[in-house]
Amino acid sequence: MFKTIFGLAFQGVKRRRRQSLLIFFVLLVSFTFAIILLSYTSSIAETNSQLRLDTYGWWYGAITDTNESTKEYLESTEWVDEVGTSVNYGSASVIAGEMSMGSLAIGTADDNLVDMGIILSSGHMPNGSGQIAVEASALSEVGYGTSTGSTITLRWTFANYNAETGDISLATVERSFLIVGVIKEYTGLWDVSCTLNSAIVTEEAMADIIAEAEEILGGSVTLVPETDYFFTVKSGMESNVENEVNRYLYQNRVGSSLKFVTINSVVGMEEEAAETNMVYLALILAITILAVVMIYILQMQSEVRRIVRFRSIGGSKWRLRFLILIETLVLAVPAIILGIGLGFLGIQGLLKLSVFTGSTNIIVSIPWNYLLMALILWLVGILAVRMITFQVALATPLTGRMGMQRSKTRLLFWFRRALIMLMATIMCISVVFSTINIAEPLSEYNY
Repeated sequence: MFKTIFGLAFQGVKRRRRQSLLIFFVLLVSFTFAIILLSYTSSIAETNSQLRLDTYGWWYGAITDTNESTKEYLESTEWVDEVGTSVNYGSASVIAGEMSMGSLAIGTADDNLVDMGIILSSGHMPNGSGQIAVEASALSEVGYGTSTGSTITLRWTFANYNAETGDISLATVERSFLIVGVIKEYTGLWDVSCTLNSAIVTEEAMADIIAEAEEILGGSVTLVPETDYFFTVKSGMESNVENEVNRYLYQNRVGSSLKFVTINSVVGMEEEAAETNMVYLALILAITILAVVMIYILQMQSEVRRIVRFRSIGGSKWRLRFLILIETLVLAVPAIILGIGLGFLGIQGLLKLSVFTGSTNIIVSIPWNYLLMALILWLVGILAVRMITFQVALATPLTGRMGMQRSKTRLLFWFRRALIMLMATIMCISVVFSTINIAEPLSEYNY
């Protein structure tokens, strides 16, 4: 019996090809429209959040120009997740022949710090003493292209101060490095009171360079590397971080120097996807459900005749209800599957065309909980209209033309007009509401 009903449902959809295609198109467009509007605002917010993180890094706080005990303190606390280390060894001149092309701030960065926001445009971080990664803007300033594979020559000048005689000895060390990585700009964007490295080498490379300088000078070099620590915080433990770290730094200050933790400028900004407003959701649902209702209302007279004919040949009420349910799902399920894909592509296209440049990674954020709610109400609305049609068919006589009575036809006409007016009104409200709702996350984006 069920197999027969399924066969009748598929045959009915196939036989009414034009009508079925029209209904499928309306279902597809309405569901795609719902996905795009539900996801557009949250996608902008998520993309903005990722853009800020790519620009300012993932680190939460920084303590600059400090010592190893500070790192030990950070790692011992229950709220710090990871600690990244940056060491700056001063600057080195970029040499081309006998000419100096400018200088680079040279230093090292551990893997944790790289994970916290030092992003490579191309290549990789150095893993050998003859390799170097340089910031793209710094490469341009010293006359190099922003690509890997070139060789760059650096010159350091080290000093040795003799306290007994008061003499200062100088030593020059030159090294050539293969550029294996190009770093996205961060030294001019991270708001910290320290020298950030525009060029990163390995610890072994710096140890070799300093050892060569000490051999030339016959003693140790007068160089105090600047060590900075960056850290991330475990989720839900951000509230007292700044006060606790500052208290530690105050109690453990060296001499009269006061140091304070620097909180990342991105902290405190809205980093989560915008919550979909319930009014917004109601407007979207109203539009999508009304669109589907309209198309089924337009087909009501022919649907009533078809159901009456089934009744006239002995079709029971529950079989007819089941037939209507299967026919609805045959059109609705493909529309849902295809609509999700089209909605995803539609959001990406809208963001690329209207807001973001090609260099920004577009993040599509679909609020699945709201989408599921919308889907359920959407299906309920469709089935409700079909059941109304079924009930009208039950009240239609099985003799004569087997069509709707004149009074009901007139009532259906006025009902259509009311639906059109209602849909136009809701569309106008949704446009205004969408503009207001999208304006705030849109204003956060900087070209």
